[in-house]
Amino acid sequence: MARLLSKQALLLNFTANNYHWGCFGTSHAVYERLIEAGYYVNTLPADACHGLAPTPSSWDDFLSDGFFEAFAQANPLVMIALRDADLVVVNGEGTMHGRAPAPMNILYVLHILKHRFRKTTRIINHSCFPSDFQEPMEPVVADIYRQVYHYVDYVAVRDARSLRLLASLGVQATLAFDCLPLFIRDHYPHEAQKRGATILLSGGFSITTAPLCSPPVWPRRWKVCRRRSGASPFWRAARGHRHGQIPPRCRRSAAICRSRSR
Repeated sequence: MARLLSKQALLLNFTANNYHWGCFGTSHAVYERLIEAGYYVNTLPADACHGLAPTPSSWDDFLSDGFFEAFAQANPLVMIALRDADLVVVNGEGTMHGRAPAPMNILYVLHILKHRFRKTTRIINHSCFPSDFQEPMEPVVADIYRQVYHYVDYVAVRDARSLRLLASLGVQATLAFDCLPLFIRDHYPHEAQKRGATILLSGGFSITTAPLCSPPVWPRRWKVCRRRSGASPFWRAARGHRHGQIPPRCRRSAAICRSRSR
């Protein structure tokens, strides 16, 4: 009954089950803050956002009733989640750049939320590069970002360049750090304490089977080794290591390894 009576929040581009430990922690921090604020939270994972179809290819598609009907028919469960939400938060992270399907899908969903369903929307934890790293920005793509971001109720970006680019489009944004420190504070209280001679080896990037760097780059007193958790490797410092244990649902992610010399 409490669930039925709660306000509903929809967290889009949820990355706790994708990519790396940084994505896991950031998304969970947002999820937990929404719970604390009294919301019942639904999530739409990043891979689901990226795989939505059809994907708009022009601003005419954003305005088209026919395109909206085709999108709604192809994504009925997503449409129900959008309709039922009281608040929609987009965890943008590194998705919002260029005109690939992933950012175009999220931009279109934001457009639907505001112009079809009149919902409160926020996009946080992200960088925004409408033309990737091209400046000046491609006018057609930049205009799509401008039209959509203009109606988002709150925009928070994590770097000064994104803030500048959005300002040039007339979009008011706030420069803010992402939520990973909140996750560390809540779940790694002892690891977050300041200790001398501490080196952060890995904090938020994907690890593949390829070496990160050639052995001579590493200080002699560190021996970097690889071990497997399931099918994917992650790195740790073999000597004097302090290893932040990854939650079971995120075994594929890279671990945070904190090491110091003895």
